Amino acid sequence: MLHQPDSAVAANGCILQVTVGCDLVSQLHHTEVAMNILRLLNESDYIQVNNQFIKPDQHGASEEFADEDDIVLEAHVDGQNLVLTLGELEDATPLADGGFWLEGVGYLRFLSRQSLH
Repeated sequence: MLHQPDSAVAANGCILQVTVGCDLVSQLHHTEVAMNILRLLNESDYIQVNNQFIKPDQHGASEEFADEDDIVLEAHVDGQNLVLTLGELEDATPLADGGFWLEGVGYLRFLSRQSLH
């Protein structure tokens, strides 16, 4: 689906039309969400996974150089290993309360020590 084209007049008098596709807008939003969730992960001390609070075995990645297949979170939840890549976290849906919903995992929330006091 495309938005209505916007018109502009160039210096030579030609009319230029620029059409912004929803895919481009969606990609920009997706990138913002990915950077936000990675920043929150990097700044967190604890992670809420559904109804449990855990201290991850390993978490975080460079915001500038992380790739989709980089493992950014390793933890044990209910006796099972939770391993997530940046690509998987990018698919998380932001929620109004500051948490995220990730299909196959559930509710995620990144917490710092300050937020727990």
